[in-house]
Amino acid sequence: MHGTFKDGDFLWISAVPLASLQVGDVVAFSFNGKSIAHRIVGRDESGFVTQGDRNLGRDGPYLTTKKLLGKVMERERAGIRSAVVDGSRGLRRAFVLRTAKRVRNLVSLTIATPYRLTCASRLAPLLWRPQIMTAHFAEGEKKMTKFIHRGKTVACWVPHEQRWTCRKPYDLILSPPNV
Repeated sequence: MHGTFKDGDFLWISAVPLASLQVGDVVAFSFNGKSIAHRIVGRDESGFVTQGDRNLGRDGPYLTTKKLLGKVMERERAGIRSAVVDGSRGLRRAFVLRTAKRVRNLVSLTIATPYRLTCASRLAPLLWRPQIMTAHFAEGEKKMTKFIHRGKTVACWVPHEQRWTCRKPYDLILSPPNV
């Protein structure tokens, strides 16, 4: 339910009977030993169908009384409680979040091939030369190199783990140091 809830949010859940739920309500339920909060997106003779607001696919088995933990009434973020949007407004919000995710996926697919070609051609370092500061850290045998641009870490190299992490588009111009 990213987009509706954030990591660290507290959800206030009210125990309600399954029959009182409506399409658009956000419910908490247990699935494979985990507690999940998703929106009810459909109903048929077999029961309710749930889906996360940004998930492109619907959840598997129908929601049952045995799985239901309750209806999510409020969320608390940074000590401030606010009502969860449900009903048709909630369904519209979920539609917008899913559409935005589809558009992001489409844009990613569209630019993936040119990005890979640019990366392979090594043209980017000839055209883009940002000022990158290198900071080396050592704690005993453990060493790390950070690459910093405009005060933000854009890449890290951990030689003892042979691990390289690099934010895009800096992967076009940076490579692990020879240290």
